[in-house]
Amino acid sequence: MNSSSIAFDAIPHLLTKDIIIVTNNGYAGNFENTKSKVILTGGEIHHKLIMSGDLATKAFLSLRANYAIIGCAGISINQGISTPVMEEAEVNKTIIQQSQKVIVVADYSKFNKFSNFTIGTIKDIDLLITDTFVENSVINEFIKAGVNVIQVPLK
Repeated sequence: MNSSSIAFDAIPHLLTKDIIIVTNNGYAGNFENTKSKVILTGGEIHHKLIMSGDLATKAFLSLRANYAIIGCAGISINQGISTPVMEEAEVNKTIIQQSQKVIVVADYSKFNKFSNFTIGTIKDIDLLITDTFVENSVINEFIKAGVNVIQVPLK
């Protein structure tokens, strides 16, 4: 799981499962649960307790995940998945490369936007979870590109 706030929001729901969560989001260390484990990658700490750099990248390179949950700052058919933070870009690319299935979580405000650094392409996405405010024409573009899309209402 990358360090995005929307991916982080999934952690309480995942902690009810018997799984291991590996993340570079330092705030994830605040969760305790007997069914699952949370592993922090380590690395250079940036704003909001985000870990990056060689240590974080190497931690993700040392494993193969069943699933990745990736949040982003921008997502579009032509530009792919992007982030504004240079230090996180390589970590996010590594998470995507080391995962069997990639789940991207993005709300309506991220669509047809591009941030500074590309972390993946649309072909990398197995499942896109978004809200119901994304225009149907945009959702249809992702479906035509082979992406499974789930839309959920915002709270």
